[in-house]
Amino acid sequence: MSIPPQVVIISLSLLAIWLTIITCLLIRAYQTYKRLTSGIDKKDFAQVLISLKKDIQSIEGDLDDFRDTLRDTNKALKTYIQKIGFIRYNPFGNTGGDQSFCLCLLDQQDNGILLTSLHARDQTRIYTKEIKNGHPKDKNPLSKEESECIKQAKKWSSKK
Repeated sequence: MSIPPQVVIISLSLLAIWLTIITCLLIRAYQTYKRLTSGIDKKDFAQVLISLKKDIQSIEGDLDDFRDTLRDTNKALKTYIQKIGFIRYNPFGNTGGDQSFCLCLLDQQDNGILLTSLHARDQTRIYTKEIKNGHPKDKNPLSKEESECIKQAKKWSSKK
């Protein structure tokens, strides 16, 4: 039984293509190896690999420390002032100007303080209310300006 010449030619062509591909891959790997080992003695190459391994372990340790620090920072950020509401108004109608104000300072969970200043001709009074989850903690009624100030502070983060 003889093999037809076309089958032999196709087989040899496929073998030549395969060898060409393997040769190209081997040449690229050799060039990469040469670039990595240029200027290094064969005895030093093992030391370089050991040094690289130590550096990688050190970097992994630093990365773990960084993750811990980032996690702690994210926890702490929830309690910092992140939302602000401010309104100036005139509580006495047609006398005076907008000298009175409400200032609301809230953290990420809408906890904080509401500061209200009422300015009159002869005195200024300042009142504070503790805010818990966006509402006054002591359940005292809010003026319309105080309610608007809290609403403004809650919207603060969505503006950015």
